[in-house]
Amino acid sequence: MKYLVLLLLACAGCLADNLNNRLDCYLELDMQVSEQQCKDRGCIWDSTGRPPGVPICYLDPKQVGYKVPAGVKKTDTGLEADLKLKDTAKRTLKSMPSIESLKFSVKYMTENILRFTIRDPAVKRYEVPVQQVFNLLDRTERDEQKRRYAVDVGTDLNDFQFTITRKDTKTKIFDTSIGGLVFADQFLQLATNLATNNIYGFGENVHQSLRHDLSYKTWPMFTRDNPLGEHMKNLYGVHPIYTVLESDGKAHGILFLNSNAMDYTLLPEPALSLKSTGGVLDFFVFVGNNPEHVIQLYTSVIGRSTMPPFWGLGYQLCRYGFTGTQNVREVLDRNIKEKIPLDVMYIDIDYMDKYEDFTYDKNKFAGLPELFKTSIANNHVHWTLILDPAIEANNPNYTTFNEGYKQDVFIKWSKDVAVKDRQNPSGVPTDKDTIYGKVWPSGPAAFPDFFKNKTTDWWANQVKALHGVLPFEALWIDMNDPSNFESKCPNNKYDYPLIRSSAIWGRQLSEKTICMASTQGDQEQYRHYDVHSLYGLTETISTQKALHATTGKRGFVVSRSTYPTSGRYGAHWLGDNRAEWKMMHHSVVGMLEFNMFGVSFVGSDICGFIGETNPQLCRRWSQLGAFYPFSRNHNDRGYKDQDPAVWVSRGHPEVTEAARTSLQLRYQLLHYLYTLFYRSYNQKHVDAYLPPGERWHEVRPQLKLAPQVGHITIQDTQPNGPPPVHFRGGAIIPMATDTQLTSTTGPAMNEIDLVVVPNAKWEARGELFWDDREGIDTIDAGKYNLYSFSQYANCTMVLTVDKAGYTGAAHPTVRQVLVQSTGVKEHGVEAKLDAKVVPAKHGENGDTKIYLSLTLGDKLDQRYVITWTDTTTKQCDMK
Repeated sequence: MKYLVLLLLACAGCLADNLNNRLDCYLELDMQVSEQQCKDRGCIWDSTGRPPGVPICYLDPKQVGYKVPAGVKKTDTGLEADLKLKDTAKRTLKSMPSIESLKFSVKYMTENILRFTIRDPAVKRYEVPVQQVFNLLDRTERDEQKRRYAVDVGTDLNDFQFTITRKDTKTKIFDTSIGGLVFADQFLQLATNLATNNIYGFGENVHQSLRHDLSYKTWPMFTRDNPLGEHMKNLYGVHPIYTVLESDGKAHGILFLNSNAMDYTLLPEPALSLKSTGGVLDFFVFVGNNPEHVIQLYTSVIGRSTMPPFWGLGYQLCRYGFTGTQNVREVLDRNIKEKIPLDVMYIDIDYMDKYEDFTYDKNKFAGLPELFKTSIANNHVHWTLILDPAIEANNPNYTTFNEGYKQDVFIKWSKDVAVKDRQNPSGVPTDKDTIYGKVWPSGPAAFPDFFKNKTTDWWANQVKALHGVLPFEALWIDMNDPSNFESKCPNNKYDYPLIRSSAIWGRQLSEKTICMASTQGDQEQYRHYDVHSLYGLTETISTQKALHATTGKRGFVVSRSTYPTSGRYGAHWLGDNRAEWKMMHHSVVGMLEFNMFGVSFVGSDICGFIGETNPQLCRRWSQLGAFYPFSRNHNDRGYKDQDPAVWVSRGHPEVTEAARTSLQLRYQLLHYLYTLFYRSYNQKHVDAYLPPGERWHEVRPQLKLAPQVGHITIQDTQPNGPPPVHFRGGAIIPMATDTQLTSTTGPAMNEIDLVVVPNAKWEARGELFWDDREGIDTIDAGKYNLYSFSQYANCTMVLTVDKAGYTGAAHPTVRQVLVQSTGVKEHGVEAKLDAKVVPAKHGENGDTKIYLSLTLGDKLDQRYVITWTDTTTKQCDMK
């Protein structure tokens, strides 16, 4: 009986495994759900009862895949192996043949980073060109002792498998023993077991939680004009990067460098399947100490996020549906009147003449140039204009198109598409094979090809001309997925691929975008089928170059569509959300994910874009949104205004007050946020978690030690104030002294307090990044100062100039040092700056306040020493 029980348990385990790691066999559109067709492809059929999502027909790992007939060869930089398709795998696909010979290559890049690829050695296939600007590509770590990972190809030469293992813990970071390797012209698949079920990342999708659901969920990755919703569709960007938190707290990340239409399936095993419609299998593996280290490793390859100008961290206000210049002025004036901290104003496509880029409507928006100039001079407003890529093509007086067409800057039909099949609209020139679509302009539109050097030059000239009329300081690029309202494409294997993919809507991959059978590049070397998801990235790069050349300042570009490396060139907002509580929740997940993707300047439309918001939602969203890295309020036309100041006239001043107080705290913390960039439902309470073992400090309504840690409940005691913000012990936070700031410009921003919240050892550290706040490449040029602050348990603080390259006039002045929860308030305190007595006192909470008027210098290694003692005991008064 005992053996029978063990046998039953073993079988139960086999069944559970079988249900948890099935790779779907339905890979082609013409395959029907039948037992015979399943078995014809060498797959396993199981029609018994199973949970939703579990494939009924799934790949047999022993049948599909490749062999390693000649074994593995070590190279100077890593490993290599020639792969040969198994005979049994030749029937996996019917509509296209699998490629019979492949090459597997591994390169040891650094002690923490490796790259592996699987390519067709006989045919040069498309590979993502962004790797040409990747850092570290030429580096190789040849010292095996330094490498923190090991790569092992299985000993069974008839079944190609490999694992990547963390050396010290033996954790399997990548493990292909699940099987499922498929490589055909338009279908690639690679699957891996996961170290734990703590997997994060991938996008751009609306995920319900930061950690992924592993119950056979499949998500597409292919840039598409698709508003946010709780559906399993792809959105504006593509980021095939994920992070796994291992069981011991270490973490690793994997980048699948591919830009064809893709999808990923998460299995309960836990396991992951990655599929693509083209290119090669190209993976970068980041072996980190923790999730933050993984992001650092990732950005060390793709490049760090762009540094926004200081004013770009201020509050940003936008409206789609401005009726004219007077309407813009009214919105601006009421927010200034209500003392809403406001630095950046946006104008959506309303300002354009007939929605044509690089124009403005001189009737409805008469006086707009003057409004720009007066608001810049009087109110320090920084203006942002929107640009869409689609350029109207049938207006003979539209110089932007005429000049662009003459210079041949637009995307073309592929020469293998017959002229009779191109379905060109009437009234447009066709002698250059230009492909046309329909977006906002009234007529047909052409799409700039930003892979062409001449397009970048033409675009820069248009930007410069517009700036001469409307002196903007930032640019907002939209509809660059690219969006196309009328997708009329001929029947071909690129627009109508034969494989199954959740990236395909219905039958057509090009739904809501331009035809895949078009070409890009100076030599037409790229097919849009391959580079579609790079369109927003290439436009961002060209726009950033144009902005810098035009203004001579840093500015910023905010783009809807993104891809790995986009963070190097611009910011991102999370797209067309809705005025719903769940969308406010989704914004937090989205921003955390984009930080994983290397795009740190990111935010969501505060109060919601689509639909009518309400006072409760907008109040809460304003409190949260004040602490988005990219903080912008924006809503759609046809709905009521929702800017902070408008709520006073509607009888809801509490919304205005909540936005004002939250933004004022944001502005006080702008120096801290700026330095961080350098490092690159209506509730009445919040359930939060403050990790024990740390000292946590509440910031508002007054700075004080948090009464408890662990799982806590924060009551809504200040409904119109900023949201709950806590400082972790061990930090020194530079905060602007003025608590009523309404702009990032002016001398008040140069006056700071150093807020010290010690850890359990009564020590703290901090730093301050300081430059001209808008110059281009101040970091690379070394035109900045970096100050470090260290507080020690012996009542001593040292301020040091670690980097001295800033040559401007505005230096930071420290007005006060506030050391939290120290001292004995019934005694006095004596403080000194460089051995000279300065005013000091104990506050009501026992904190120590030291008053200074110290302008920090710019001499390298210059130090300032602050000390304080109890006047009664003459000793350090740290508790």
